[in-house]
Amino acid sequence: MIASLAAREARSVVCVDIAGAYLNAAMSEQEVLMRLDRTMSAILVKIKPEYKSFLCDDGSMIVRLDKALYGCVESAKLWYDELCGALLDLGYTRNAVDQCVFNKGVGPNQCTVCVHVDDLMITCCENAIIDALLAGLTDKYKTLTVHRGNVHSYLGMTWDFTVARKVKVTMEGYVDDILKSYDVKGTAATPASSNLFELRESEELNEESSTVFHSRTMKLLYL
Repeated sequence: MIASLAAREARSVVCVDIAGAYLNAAMSEQEVLMRLDRTMSAILVKIKPEYKSFLCDDGSMIVRLDKALYGCVESAKLWYDELCGALLDLGYTRNAVDQCVFNKGVGPNQCTVCVHVDDLMITCCENAIIDALLAGLTDKYKTLTVHRGNVHSYLGMTWDFTVARKVKVTMEGYVDDILKSYDVKGTAATPASSNLFELRESEELNEESSTVFHSRTMKLLYL
């Protein structure tokens, strides 16, 4: 919907990636401890020799997290709260229906920010408003990857705004990756075979095969 509105209103579209996003968010007040393995602990001691006294007998080390880390249950929420606060400070309002969409009205222009973890799609008719937002985010988070132009890669999709007042959305790269990953051969008019509704007895998949099956299913559902 955001892309179609951007096309209809001839908005500029900019996609942004915020480097090391989670590490910008402080951990919650609840103490979170993590054990570093021997290799990581040895590297840390080499960098900070004074930490040697904290090594355990097996060479590992227990550390307390100060920043949100990928893999922690609460990290995504902590990062969202951090980014949300930054956008609110920059004058943006969170959409009441979709909390990953933020808007700001500047005169006759509206700037819209669509958030997916650390990937942002920003649309606005006035480039100066987008530039002001990017300046504010850079001041806060330092390292941004910014992509401008008429064609964008965002969330596995290609968004093509080349034709005025239109947007074309494709996933050719994503599809090609799936076909190559699973060595797909041949074509079919429909994924439904003639025995689609027949119940068949079969052995349960082992853990490895089950993981592959779930991965394939989720990739197809996303497509």
